[in-house]
Amino acid sequence: MNWARSRPLTFLIAFTAPSVTSEQCRARTMHACRYTRDGERLLQHSETLITWAAVTLVARGRTQQKWLSR
Repeated sequence: MNWARSRPLTFLIAFTAPSVTSEQCRARTMHACRYTRDGERLLQHSETLITWAAVTLVARGRTQQKWLSR
């Protein structure tokens, strides 16, 4: 995940969202990992699904009402 090294702010936002606990973050990522193990054969597909799980987690945290009131 080379893009993550060039944009460390992405993960900073994901892990400091007040509405998302670390357990929820880990659960969503592990769910994506389980899904990729079952259905995908190429490593690139697995990485893509896990990346999208992180993207949706950040998007949910940013669009909740607590973020909009700031």
